[in-house]
Amino acid sequence: GVQFHPDLGGLSFLFDPWVHAELTSTFNEDDSGSLWTNLRLGTEVRVLRFIRLRAGLNQGYPTMGIGVKLLFLEAHVAYFARELGTYPGARPGQGVTAEVALRF
Repeated sequence: GVQFHPDLGGLSFLFDPWVHAELTSTFNEDDSGSLWTNLRLGTEVRVLRFIRLRAGLNQGYPTMGIGVKLLFLEAHVAYFARELGTYPGARPGQGVTAEVALRF
């Protein structure tokens, strides 16, 4: 995998982007060999240092999320999809995750 975090200097207080990419291989004999099945791309933009906006691709399916951190309260919500079938596009599974935490 690779990650890129540009240094925006003083603007990073308002807008701080990250980009991630990962190519995986499960070494499965039944693997279709599709690039999409093994590819994960994502970006996270921190806005005003307390909001995190996320978007990406997981196995060719769109993902998105948001996170907020205020003092000691942290909350995150994300939508994702992943391939559950043998072949790409055969049986996508979708889900939503939510997390709320008190961090001291």
